[in-house]
Amino acid sequence: MLLLGLDPELFKNSEELQSDNLKSYLIDDLFECNLGLNEANYGAFLKDGKRVTYLKLSSFLDDEKERNLPIQDYNKRNVLNPGLFDEKNKADTNVVNEKDKDKSHVPIKKLLQPSDYLISIRGRIKGISMLNKFESLGKNDQLVCSNHFVHLKPRNFILSDMYMPYLHLLLDILVKQMNMDFKEIKGSSLTNSLKVDELRNFEINLHTNIEEQINVTKKHEKIHIEFQQANLQYERFMNQLSNSLLNNHK
Repeated sequence: MLLLGLDPELFKNSEELQSDNLKSYLIDDLFECNLGLNEANYGAFLKDGKRVTYLKLSSFLDDEKERNLPIQDYNKRNVLNPGLFDEKNKADTNVVNEKDKDKSHVPIKKLLQPSDYLISIRGRIKGISMLNKFESLGKNDQLVCSNHFVHLKPRNFILSDMYMPYLHLLLDILVKQMNMDFKEIKGSSLTNSLKVDELRNFEINLHTNIEEQINVTKKHEKIHIEFQQANLQYERFMNQLSNSLLNNHK
């Protein structure tokens, strides 16, 4: 069982991480944790006949560098591949295939919400926050996660009592720590290394005051953007230096 907290050095000389401001929770206390759906068992429709789109690892573009975009807001990383929602990839939502009639319908409670978080179980463990993932979707797009992921859905008290970007930030850190731990235990192979029951029993520390949660999240975002900007400046400098040296040796 892992006990996780934010690195105190990040907030040195602040009161944001004092022990009396933190409370310990199991992941299972905060989220419903279930393996995503197998499309072969559930088909592609809700009970009312609306088609759903299954998200797989290939549904996401990894990061800003892969997309060749300028600096992006932290929570907009791992964006949905827009090709998923091209008209050519959509079947008629009013037509149910004969082969789907004998399958169970996708339960409506399995539809993804912006507050949900996905953790992959195949290959290297990857965490994907659904915050800001729905901005570019059409009003009729219904998303569910495939069995490539564990689906973390916040329990009801979380939605009203906690700041969701803060919780997703902690889950990002947890995923990074799990990769480090599993690599140390199992070597270079991380295939199928994460089990749902293991995830439920992970323990994290978090702030119980929502104002503190917001402050920590905003501070993290500010530091992250500053890091990106500094990294971009470094890359530009190195490119200019490299071009200059290469030109001098032509």
